Amino acid sequence: MCRWALEEFGEFLWVDWDTVLLRHPDDAFWNWCREHGTPKLVHIPGYWATVNCGVYYAGEGWAEAMDQSFEAVVSEPNDELLWASVLPEDVVDRAEFWWGERVAQVWTREDFAVVNAGTYFAHVKHLDWAVDLRAVAGRPHAGRDPL
Repeated sequence: MCRWALEEFGEFLWVDWDTVLLRHPDDAFWNWCREHGTPKLVHIPGYWATVNCGVYYAGEGWAEAMDQSFEAVVSEPNDELLWASVLPEDVVDRAEFWWGERVAQVWTREDFAVVNAGTYFAHVKHLDWAVDLRAVAGRPHAGRDPL
């Protein structure tokens, strides 16, 4: 689906089902996505894969790499492993590939501390945290804002 969207629209934003919208993407969000010509992925220190694809973006400059990733030999068919197969070896150290504060990985209530007014999405363990997360982000009605 993402590869089709890339071909059809020139870019895509993937948002997993276990993700809470805290703030609608605005011009600043989209400009930042496009700024470096790199995919944007979730970085979780200590995560089993190099990248997490709870929320990710890619532009047309990555179409060929995505195609190459489909040929990668990986331990299981998984988008995180496929992406890791085509990203630069030093990707972990390159901020232009990571969402930073724009996407928060929230697996415990203690992780609420990483959410702030600059957070657009929270990839969560429990969807019922949505109301509390929106309050922390200072956007209690984000889920009901018109697009």
